[in-house]
Amino acid sequence: MISSEKRAIIDKVKDAGVVGAGGAGFPTYIKIDNQADTIIANIAECEPLLYKDKEIVRNYPLDVISGIKTVMEVTGAKKGIIGIKKKYKNVIEALERNITKNISIFPLGDYYPAGDEIVLTYDVTGKIVPEGEIPLKVGILVSNAETLYNISKAVKSIPVTKKFITISGAIKKPMTLRVPVGTTIKEIMEILKVKYENLTIFLDGLMMGEVAKNIHTSVTKRTSGIILLPSNHPVVLKRTRDVKYDIRIIKSACDQCSYCTEFCPRYLIGHSVEPHRVMRSLSLSNTESFSSIYAQGCVECSLCTLFACPEELSPDIIMKKSLQDGKKFEQVASKKGVHPMREFRKVPSTKLLKRLSIENYNNPALLSDLIIEPDEVRLPLMQHIGEPAKPIKLEGDKVIVGELIAETEKDKPGTKIHASISGTIAEINETEIIISSRRLLS
Repeated sequence: MISSEKRAIIDKVKDAGVVGAGGAGFPTYIKIDNQADTIIANIAECEPLLYKDKEIVRNYPLDVISGIKTVMEVTGAKKGIIGIKKKYKNVIEALERNITKNISIFPLGDYYPAGDEIVLTYDVTGKIVPEGEIPLKVGILVSNAETLYNISKAVKSIPVTKKFITISGAIKKPMTLRVPVGTTIKEIMEILKVKYENLTIFLDGLMMGEVAKNIHTSVTKRTSGIILLPSNHPVVLKRTRDVKYDIRIIKSACDQCSYCTEFCPRYLIGHSVEPHRVMRSLSLSNTESFSSIYAQGCVECSLCTLFACPEELSPDIIMKKSLQDGKKFEQVASKKGVHPMREFRKVPSTKLLKRLSIENYNNPALLSDLIIEPDEVRLPLMQHIGEPAKPIKLEGDKVIVGELIAETEKDKPGTKIHASISGTIAEINETEIIISSRRLLS
């Protein structure tokens, strides 16, 4: 039975609307309502051209450490470990000045994808998470740096209304910003005076992110960054290819070299993730929709497509289709164990940058003190894993920053959403709440 003090902390995290800020968006109050032996703070941030986690820790080390201590208290963990790339020496120094004896720093190599929680768990603790399970299965709870920062604020009853994001790529001055949740890409670009007409915009990274649907897409609690590349850049051309085209060339061109599998981080950890087998199944089938047990544990890191394949094919597309279109298999633990060549097949970040032809864009994106004050925010009701939040306000209502405006029904997994600017609720529709500061002024 959890104590009343711990339950109060979990409730504060729930009331603050904290979700996994590293991209997953899992409701944090559910995640920390578990027992764990060790807490790992994930500051690997391996996605190329993203720097926001490093910048959060560099500028707010005490808040991140406070978040670690809070999660340790709630879960009963005796040990906290900060996984951070050893190349960030100034960030490590800031942490070392503030950590306590039950929290240590684990320096990570500069490779991709060091931030995959399954890979991170093994590198930091030597424990292998069983296939189809999460680190909690082996007593480990992994939490992103920004999530821990938000937990430290939640304990003080400060809700999540802003998001740290990196703006990088083909712009004059890459930077990390803190923007109100719901701010649109268009407004950010206009405030920064970025001419984006001939650029393609990626959300949350080139490897695991996606091309923005349109310029009016808004920043959510899960957004990690905005990367802009010329529309004729090789990564853009590959990422915007028609799926049917990809399937057609895979059927005719895959030579089963198995490089996609040999570089797969989950395969190297001993899991049964084998993209080349999925590609083979596609090549031998008469359908474009099928399921494969060899895709079940895919983390969608895109190494197979953007680094490994010598034929410029897209195994990740087929892996995703297998996960989306196919039935779920019961995963059986592999008996292979960790691959003996794993250490030599880790992909250095420097090599990945060159393979992607983005080394010229790899510039520091330091946290800026620029204040972003949008005239309008568009707050999606689904910014998390679980059930959509439901509005508790009406159109025309005046709201202030931090005021609760939507929440998930009781006993259903989800999160609460708070006003990120002061203004008037201009519109409520099936997918979002729009708040306008202009309406308040008028």
